[in-house]
Amino acid sequence: MSEFHPARNPSHTKVPSCRELSFKYPDYPGLKAEQLFDLLDFTPEVGRINLIVGGADMGKTTLARILMGLIPLFTGGTLGGELLWGGQKVDKIPRDEMMRCGGLIFQDPEEQLISPSCEQEVAFGLESLGVPEEIMRARVGKALSWAGLSGAEDRKPASLSGGEQKRLLTAALMAIDPHVWILDEIFEELDESFREKLLNYLADHKKCAIIFASKYLDIYSRYDPVITIIENRKLKPVDIQSAGALLSKKGFTFLPEDWTRRPPGSPSKGSAFPSAPRYPGEELLLDLRDIKFSYPGGGFNLDITRLALSRGETIAFIGDNGSGKSTLARIICGLLSPSAGQILQGDPDKSNLEANKKACTAENLRKTCGYLFQNPDYQLFLPSITEELLYGYKGKKRKSMNARTEEVMGLFNLPSGEAPPSLLGYGTRRKLQGAVAYLQERSILILDEGDSGLNYSDFLKMVALLKTPERCLILISHQQAAVKGISDRVFKFNRGRVEEAP
Repeated sequence: MSEFHPARNPSHTKVPSCRELSFKYPDYPGLKAEQLFDLLDFTPEVGRINLIVGGADMGKTTLARILMGLIPLFTGGTLGGELLWGGQKVDKIPRDEMMRCGGLIFQDPEEQLISPSCEQEVAFGLESLGVPEEIMRARVGKALSWAGLSGAEDRKPASLSGGEQKRLLTAALMAIDPHVWILDEIFEELDESFREKLLNYLADHKKCAIIFASKYLDIYSRYDPVITIIENRKLKPVDIQSAGALLSKKGFTFLPEDWTRRPPGSPSKGSAFPSAPRYPGEELLLDLRDIKFSYPGGGFNLDITRLALSRGETIAFIGDNGSGKSTLARIICGLLSPSAGQILQGDPDKSNLEANKKACTAENLRKTCGYLFQNPDYQLFLPSITEELLYGYKGKKRKSMNARTEEVMGLFNLPSGEAPPSLLGYGTRRKLQGAVAYLQERSILILDEGDSGLNYSDFLKMVALLKTPERCLILISHQQAAVKGISDRVFKFNRGRVEEAP
C-alpha cells in the first residue's frame, strides 16, 4: 500500500501505447529539422521501471512530451502513427483525466514551476482536480516531507537549487499519484541518496515508470528495469550491459583514465589539465571570510568561515541538493549579497596584495566572474547563436570578435550561427554557454552542474577549453568521480557549511 494513496489494481492502470509513431519538427532558418522517429512502437510494462536510453539530442525529451500530448500541440511539427492511453486517443482525453493518467517531470524543472511557494506548487495539481482541502493539506505535507523539503513550504521555488526543484516536482507528482510516472533525465542533478530513495519508492510500490536517461545506468541495475534504446529512429529492446556499452562508445560512461586523456579539440600546447597552486598565495583572486546568507521563508542558512580562490586553479564544489553550492556560487558572482562577512579581492597590479585587498562590490564581482547557470535558458535569449556569442561587444571589438565566432563554434561543436538557441537541444545549449564564456575571458568562471546534459567527453573537452593559467575554474557537480581528477581542490558542502575534502 502506498503511503499516499490506496494501492491501484495493476489491471486498471492506463498506460500510453505508440504504434508506428513518427515525428519531425518544423524547419527554421539555420536549423533544418531531421526525422526523429520513424515507425516507432512502444508500450511500457505495468508495475515496472521502463528505461528509455539514448545519447544527447536523440529525441528523449521530445518522446516524453509526445506521450503527454504536449507535442506537437505547443511546438508544431508533423506527428504520424497512433498514440493511445488506455485505448483512447491522447488528444481526446480531457486535461483533468490526463493528469490522473500520467505525470511528467521535465529535464529543466523551471519550465514547470509556476507557483509563488513550494506548498502551493504541490497543491496546484490537487486543486485542479478538486481534491477536498483536508485531504489536500495532508497529501501536500506528506509529499514535501518525503522529498526532504519540510521547512521550505513558504520558500519561492526559484530560490531552490536545481536538484531541490526536481525534488519539489517529485513531491507534486507524488501527491497526485498518476497511473504512469514519466521522468526526463531528472537523475543527473539529484544527489545519490535521493536517487535511491525515489527508485526504491517506484519499485516497492510497483509504479509504472518511464525514465529517460543517458548516464548512470548502474543505478538502475538492481531494479530489474525493462530497457529500450533509441537507435535509427526506433526503440530497440536491449539488456543493461548492451545499453551501457553503446553509451560508453558515445562518451556517456565516465572512466577514471578520462582524467588524463586529452579530449579531441582541446588545446594542443601542454597538458589538457595543467596543475595549479594547491593553496592561495601571491596569485590570490578572491578571499571570502565569515560569509552568511539565508533565504526568505527560512529552511536554509549558509555559513562559510573562509574560502580563498587562486588564479590558475580548478576547484570542485560537491554535496547534496540544497547544501549551498549554487548559493555560494551566486554570491561569488555578485548575484546575491551576503547578510554578513567580507569578500576581498586581490589586485594583481599592486606589489603588496595583502596590503591592497579591498572590499569587492557586487558590480566588480560581476565584471570579474562568469557563471554558467545550471539552467542555460537563464542566459540565452537572443535570436541566433552568432548574436549570443557577440553580445556585449561593440564597434571595432565586435568586428574583431566576429572573425572568431566560426572558430569558436567549431571548438564547441555548435550548428550554424543562424540557428535559434531556443530551439537547440539541452546539451547543445550547454555547449553554447561554454562558448560564450570562452570568448568573455573572465578571471573566475563557475560551471554549475556543467556535466548535466552533456556526455563526459564533451564535458571534459569544455573544461579543457575553459581552463587557463589566468583563470580560477569552479566546477559544481554531484558526480565526485567525474570532477575530482581534474580539480586541484574539492570542497564538500553540508547544510550550508563547507570543508575541504581529502
